[in-house]
Amino acid sequence: MSSIAPAEETPVVIVADAMVDGAGNDPVMSPTLTIVGGRITAITTGPRSQIPQNSRLIDRAGCTLVPGFIDAHLHLASIPDVARGSPSSAQADLHEHLAGILRAQGSLVGGVTTIRDCGGPGLFNVNLRDAQVANLWVGPRILACGYPLTTTAGHAYFWGGRADDGQTLRRRVRWLFEHHVDFIKVMVTGGMSTPGSNPYGLQYTVDELRPAVNDAHRLGMRVAAHALCTEGVIVAAESGIDTIEHGWTITGRRQDFDHRVVGPVLESGATVSVTAHESLRSLLPSRPNGGNLAELRRRLAPHKALYDAGIPMIVSSDTIGDRDTRFSGFAESIEVFALGMEVRPAQAIAAATGHAARAVGILDQTGTLEVGKAADIAVVEGDVGHDLTALRRIKDVWRDGRQVVENGRIVQFPSIRI
Repeated sequence: MSSIAPAEETPVVIVADAMVDGAGNDPVMSPTLTIVGGRITAITTGPRSQIPQNSRLIDRAGCTLVPGFIDAHLHLASIPDVARGSPSSAQADLHEHLAGILRAQGSLVGGVTTIRDCGGPGLFNVNLRDAQVANLWVGPRILACGYPLTTTAGHAYFWGGRADDGQTLRRRVRWLFEHHVDFIKVMVTGGMSTPGSNPYGLQYTVDELRPAVNDAHRLGMRVAAHALCTEGVIVAAESGIDTIEHGWTITGRRQDFDHRVVGPVLESGATVSVTAHESLRSLLPSRPNGGNLAELRRRLAPHKALYDAGIPMIVSSDTIGDRDTRFSGFAESIEVFALGMEVRPAQAIAAATGHAARAVGILDQTGTLEVGKAADIAVVEGDVGHDLTALRRIKDVWRDGRQVVENGRIVQFPSIRI
């Protein structure tokens, strides 16, 4: 289902200077893309003589068409002040839900048409997703996991989901399935943002995790694992985890990396998500202070070692609530991936589109600009093949064949009867 009004049946034709398909291929020139009923029905290049009659023509000269971005790791909720305590109240809960909507809409304005919320309090992200499906607000489509699974006093324990053994993990997985989550998130190691948590220490063993992962797969859900050290990555891989989030810290602190992780991760088929939040964005050479490219590449060296070994890699933001990483700035995360991993612009875009769609299980729906796929499109001012910073200049965004952003403003509104 869509959170926006049904797409019109009148053909919409978008012409532009270039198009990047999201599969890693280099840009094609002079594309003409046709949308009918929310789907891409034709893509041609060259002369515009094939434009259907009675269609609505949108001329985007000077622009590049790219797939709507997929931010496969963020948090629409904020982190509570655990030192002071954050007592729950109806007013505070309403405030947080409204803030979550605005954060998601910030991502949409930044070209993101799909987000995977990797954990919040209770069923917070599930509620936001369901309200959007009910046409109560407009934003990117949401893949929601409910609360992340963690240990008592473990990383993000304040969001709920405590499970201290394998049996409890399996019960939590089944409970989340009953409440219609899209995937499972588990904290394999401790984390940086929870006082007293050890990012270099395991929270679960393979024997505890593997039955829970198997249960999730049996129920048709993928599993994402937070891991910040070599042992955590190995345990995640050997447990059958689908996506490994982070891998190692990128904040400049000690990185517990060992090349022996390559074999288990390759064998598992897991995808590793590079979470390029402000700690890495601040190092971009395009920043006013000139950044620090050498430091950026040093911090991403463990990820590049895995990438060079053939391990699938995607890019995400790990934006959290009211922290300093901007939801609307996802283009900078793609730029981080391109420069830090030393790949072509088209490959970096694929890490945030087609490859990300495959990793989270929606490649049959979106992620690439292909006939038959949902018309999730970002129109970018400039030539991204030669200047990746052009991705920051989002002119239009289309989701499921409806224009939801024009000139940086949301233009589509909920279609409900009052």
